Order: sequence, then C-alpha cells, then structure tokens
Amino acid sequence: MAGSGAQAAKSRVIDGLVLAITRSGARDLIGADVLRDALLVEFEEMVTEDGDLDLEPVWEILEEQPGFDAETVTPALCLFKTFESRLDLEVKMPAALADLSHGQISMRASEVKLPAVEIKNALRVEDSPRSKRPSVPPSTTREKPSSSARASTRLPGWVTPLAMVIALATFGYAGFSLYQGCSGPKAHWKAVSSDALATLPVKNARRFGDQVDATLSDESWLSKDEAARKADLATALTKLRASGVRVLAVRDGHGNVRATVQFSPKTKQIGFSFLPGAK
Repeated sequence: MAGSGAQAAKSRVIDGLVLAITRSGARDLIGADVLRDALLVEFEEMVTEDGDLDLEPVWEILEEQPGFDAETVTPALCLFKTFESRLDLEVKMPAALADLSHGQISMRASEVKLPAVEIKNALRVEDSPRSKRPSVPPSTTREKPSSSARASTRLPGWVTPLAMVIALATFGYAGFSLYQGCSGPKAHWKAVSSDALATLPVKNARRFGDQVDATLSDESWLSKDEAARKADLATALTKLRASGVRVLAVRDGHGNVRATVQFSPKTKQIGFSFLPGAK
C-alpha cells in the first residue's frame, strides 16, 4: 500500500534524527522518547511543498529545552544532513546553520562518533540497491534511475504517498501517544491554566512546547456523542491557541490517549481524533 511505504519513510527519518541527536553532545538536552513524539507531531511542518525535509522545526524543539547550546546541537544536525543519499531526500538545514558549507557540515558531522552499523540499522539501509527506496504500488512506481540520476533527483518516488499520509495526519493521529517519554532527561513541562480547559473534565494538565497533555477526571465524558466532544475540544484548543498551543491530547485514567485535537497552521483547520481504550 502507498501509505505503508510512506509511513516507513517517515519512520526512517525520525529514527535517524533521534539517533543523531541522542548519540551526540545534545543527548542530555531531551529524552529519546520525548524527542520522538515531538517529531511525530511536527513532521507535517518539516516536509516542504517541494518534498524536502526542513530541520527548522527540529531546531525549534531543541532550542526550547533548558540548557540549549547551539554548539552541541550543530554536529547532530550536520550528521543527519549527511544521511541525505541514504534517505533519498534533500535535507534543508535550519536558518541558524544555513551558511555552513558542505565541508563544514562534514567536519561538524564527524564530531559525532557512531558505528556505521547503528546508522544502517536506524535508516534501514539494505545491502541490495533494490531495497533502498520504500515500496510503492505499481501505479506510482517509476522506472528505476541510475545511481547518478537518483542522486540528482529532487523529488523521491515516495513523496506523493508521504504527502497523502501527512494530509491524513492533519485530521487526527491514530495511535498517537503524546510524550509518553516524559520521564526523559530535562523534559520541559509547564503548568496549564485551568480556565482554558473549563469545557473539559480534566486534571494534571501539562504543556510541552506547543502541546498540552491532560488526564480526564471524569471519564463519563468519553460517552458523550462525538459532536459534543468535538465542541468541547475545539473550545479548549481555541483558548489555548492564544498562548501558542497547537495540539491538545486527553488521556484516560490509565494513561491512554483517548482524544486529540490539533490546529494546522498550513490549512488553518482543526482536526480531531478519538481512540479506543486499551484492551
């Protein structure tokens, strides 16, 4: 399926970023699980209209962390930049690093000592050239270019299905688990005003970056009809957006995410997702 190939490509990108950052000098800045969940939420913003990968949102996530130091973050993002050919996409460096030359990027990337096998495993690089690109259905598969042509191709074959997945993700994260790794090092949680969440029976509301995570104090809310729940969530997010919040996740008493609502800056729309409880 097209979606499965695109999802695999997205997973490789996120795994590569988590590996580069958490195995570099920036490892103490943010926990691996917290970083992974943050990247899942921000992935839509990272993919440009041309199908490139923009690292500006990644820089912003790291910049929000206490103890942020550009010098410790730079080698990790430079290392990820060197993964371009293996991921078969163009990586755009954040504005703060846009002036680095190819030579400087290579030199800074070399500061991160990683065994080649770990990089290969994270990016799922196979020995056979045929398996380097995510699989797509016959209707979207193009004739395989030569190695030199593939290196110069701007739009990889999986961009179309990936865009479809991203569009769907705008209207809900099925299986979304917001910051389950909140115990990672220096996760910067903030308190949330109860007034903004007055339409929801929640407690223990916490904010990380532009996202809020709250636990239901009355789970009978889950039995309300969908239209009513959407109205409650939309009202809460509208109030939270005044302080820069884009995503609100609501958990049940067992810690399972049961509902999410998010605002997409690109489409200017609000999307919802309702998830079943764990069995």
